[in-house]
Amino acid sequence: VGGQTAYSARAAGFQNVLSADGAAEDLVQLVQREVEKGQSLLHVRGYHTALPIHIMLNEQGIDVDLLTVYKAEHVSDISKACKNAIKNDEIAIVPFFSRRTAQNFVRIIEENDLERHFSRIKALSISEAVLECVRSLNWNSTVVAQAPDKDHMTRTLLEMKD
Repeated sequence: VGGQTAYSARAAGFQNVLSADGAAEDLVQLVQREVEKGQSLLHVRGYHTALPIHIMLNEQGIDVDLLTVYKAEHVSDISKACKNAIKNDEIAIVPFFSRRTAQNFVRIIEENDLERHFSRIKALSISEAVLECVRSLNWNSTVVAQAPDKDHMTRTLLEMKD
């Protein structure tokens, strides 16, 4: 699991917790190192994933059962208050944790003709791949967290606001 999930799992009483502390590719490599062929895993995940981890591991002889526990839904628009905050330069930083979120955000901004207001706003992204999804906006600056997890996003956000 990732770092935040590992923390939560340990707090819930799980003792044998391994953390990839990185992207999906890191998780696949960790499983390949730690799990013997023929063993089975349960992959608890969201509906949308960056990589088909279960397929990649199945190809390595590791059986993976899937349990989808959440689905992120696109929002169709942002609130009037949010639009006004963008127009009135009241937003300093916009963080992006996923490509789907980033793509949806850009779509909403374009549909509301708000692109011209981003020259004073900074973008914070969890990865280069996510950042690519928002590059079309004219940001004041863009920053990618040093590692793709909540802790590094939080640390980078605190550094950016100084």
